Amino acid sequence: MSRLGVIDRDEGLDTALGEMEAALDQAVEATPDEALDLRGALSVVEVPTAALPTPSRDWPTALRLVERAAGIIQDYEKKFVAIEQDARTFIQRVNEEQLRYTRCIATLEQQLAEAEKRAAEAEAALKTAKVTIWETRIENRDYQKRLAEAEAELRNSSSYIQKVEDLLGGL
Repeated sequence: MSRLGVIDRDEGLDTALGEMEAALDQAVEATPDEALDLRGALSVVEVPTAALPTPSRDWPTALRLVERAAGIIQDYEKKFVAIEQDARTFIQRVNEEQLRYTRCIATLEQQLAEAEKRAAEAEAALKTAKVTIWETRIENRDYQKRLAEAEAELRNSSSYIQKVEDLLGGL
């Protein structure tokens, strides 16, 4: 600004170019989605008309500023292309990873179903084994009871035979 508050031509264009450069810097540092949204912001940067050179004066400065602005714009357009390509590559990689993870999840779900089936079969076999053990214990008790009864009957029979022999021997 000049002393009287009037915008100096070089200062006004430098300010406008600075605003444009700041907006482009912000776009470069943004995420790919934010960068695409910021493209519209660049068209909002206003160049003050008071800062434009008059046709009769200062064409070399104006030409230099326009060339500088064009160079900056070209650099940022290249950066935008690179950012878009990086974003596309990233999205493709994410999609491939998502597909791989989806397949992995499907495989794991199938393995889980098979494991649950085997667990159910093992649980059924365990129940069958427990029932068999219980039945075997009951049969064992019955056999032991019968054995005890048979031993008792054998003792009774032995004592009865002994008595009969004693009676017969005394005859």
